[in-house]
Amino acid sequence: MGTIGCESGVATNVVCMPSWYPSDLDPAPGIWAQEHVKAAALHASVSVLFAQAVPFGMLIRRQIPLFSDKVENGIRTVRVTFPRTWRPANVVLYCASYLLGLIHLRRTFAASLIHAHSYVPAGLAAVICGQICRLPVVITEHFTGFARDTLTRSERAVARWTMNRAAAVICVSIDLKEHIERLGVKTRFWVIPNPVDVDLIRSRGPTTNPVPKIVCVTNLSAPVKNIPSLVEAFAGLVKKDSICAELHIIGDGPLRREVEELVGRTGIRERVVLHGFLSRQELAGVLAGGDLLVIPSLFENCPVSLLEAQVAGLPVVATAVGGIPEVNDPGSGILVEPGNVDALRAGIAEALRKLPGVDRVRIRERALGLFSRESVGRQISEVYVSLLS
Repeated sequence: MGTIGCESGVATNVVCMPSWYPSDLDPAPGIWAQEHVKAAALHASVSVLFAQAVPFGMLIRRQIPLFSDKVENGIRTVRVTFPRTWRPANVVLYCASYLLGLIHLRRTFAASLIHAHSYVPAGLAAVICGQICRLPVVITEHFTGFARDTLTRSERAVARWTMNRAAAVICVSIDLKEHIERLGVKTRFWVIPNPVDVDLIRSRGPTTNPVPKIVCVTNLSAPVKNIPSLVEAFAGLVKKDSICAELHIIGDGPLRREVEELVGRTGIRERVVLHGFLSRQELAGVLAGGDLLVIPSLFENCPVSLLEAQVAGLPVVATAVGGIPEVNDPGSGILVEPGNVDALRAGIAEALRKLPGVDRVRIRERALGLFSRESVGRQISEVYVSLLS
């Protein structure tokens, strides 16, 4: 891809350095980072540089190359792989790998800026690379640990040191920005939501299913997603309120067995479908065929599932945590107290009663204007232009 001039005439050649990124071996991690890259690439010339630690045996068996440089999804992508070792050594190897990859890229790509995703490991490496190569660094932060106050003293120190040496920090919610500022980070901030592939996610229009389909897109590796509370709330709707509906849970992880056992104990097995991990195309189909999205999480920043559901035209019931109140559709969304099963049950019941009057077209049109790659990419471009002008 050649250099793209932004609206101001400033040429922006950006090296995106994500901390996680999808691969052939593991397509799930870093999908959100890939969406940000695709959004940025609509308004700038972008190359991706991704360093990854893998078990030594994978390199010995040549399951993954040490180095690759090819076009993926229309974007030049350089991957540098190194053997995973003990944590302090990993940090050094991450930084060295990113620096070597950046030196390789700059032979044929006149980088003007580095854009990292998450303060570690990519953000830390990007700041070091930026100081060596004299390039400004932008860090986009997504991590819920800032709001949950789960960072150790040393992790807070690393975050503060890294972000204060970045030219700008982009946060996916105002709530996240405020938590990071409390650490003593005093750089320039922007708030830009996560982007959504609006061409993939469609709406079936104004109709609803005869038996309403409630959808929850989650990570069954994270207790903070609070799925047992959703199962208990749904059981109350079915058993006590005699509401006829289906619950579709998308996602996988070690907590799946616990959720399956709870579904069995509450006697709602015939009303609950655990889909496991779905491809992006399969997930888009489930959202298009659904009637309501529920997010019962105890902590969130700017959940992509909420944005995708709104692009599909779905109303949302979600806990009032993190950045959710900032992006939830005010005309159809219902916010409930986190950790309160009765409040969640009442919110879902209210949303189901309102389904016949939901304007799915309006929900989708609003979401298209706010969360499309085009819209988010334009906002990211404004950050680049501001730093390079």
